[in-house]
Amino acid sequence: MKGEHHSELISTQITLRERLESDSSLPNLYYVVSDVQTSGRGRGDHAWVSAQGNLHVSILIRDVPLELTTWVPLWVSIGVHRVLNQLTAPWQSIQLKWPNDLLLTNGSKVGGILCEKKGNEIIAGIGLNLVHAPIDRASVVPFREEGEDWSALKVLESVLKEYQSLPTIDQLKDYYDLHSFFRTGDLIQWNSKDRMISGTVLGLGRFGELRVDVDGQQTSLYSEDVTRVSRPTGTSRSI
Repeated sequence: MKGEHHSELISTQITLRERLESDSSLPNLYYVVSDVQTSGRGRGDHAWVSAQGNLHVSILIRDVPLELTTWVPLWVSIGVHRVLNQLTAPWQSIQLKWPNDLLLTNGSKVGGILCEKKGNEIIAGIGLNLVHAPIDRASVVPFREEGEDWSALKVLESVLKEYQSLPTIDQLKDYYDLHSFFRTGDLIQWNSKDRMISGTVLGLGRFGELRVDVDGQQTSLYSEDVTRVSRPTGTSRSI
């Protein structure tokens, strides 16, 4: 797999976007990784603080079948999760927060994914707190063994291997069900047109959207920033 490593960039997303504009023949899984980003961004144009030692990378994803296009953010998140799940301490658990965050069970964030469509290609940005948690409500990845060499580049090498074959939608759903932060019956809320809306989680839809019951009516969320409000006692693990 080909890519480029920088000591500092404004943004790996911007750099990879520029590379693709100047060379449309870039191969699948071409990546741009940087030790530091001076203006990294997360979802919703939120700043992503990019500290030295953490992973900041953007990956070009090509030739995705049409039916899988809307599932790419979840697929990328699952690939990262699969790697971290092998490396983290057994008393810790990392969960997938729809649509593209990675959280510890206490809700603190260890990583995030940002996917942007560029023509027929997708640029997937990944940020992981490997050694620093630079913002509130964030944590570092709890590695299994202290002192083991899990540098950003070594983690990236393992993550890239996860995207060498395409999953099925059923595989993505099954994996998400096992490791999701949201469960069926959870009360969640999100902002829509400057007002907070609450609803109950029903599960994932056919395009990877989150289906929610709002006052007896089903609605679908596609990219909203969702917060869990409460969880009923005895909720099933799977959604």
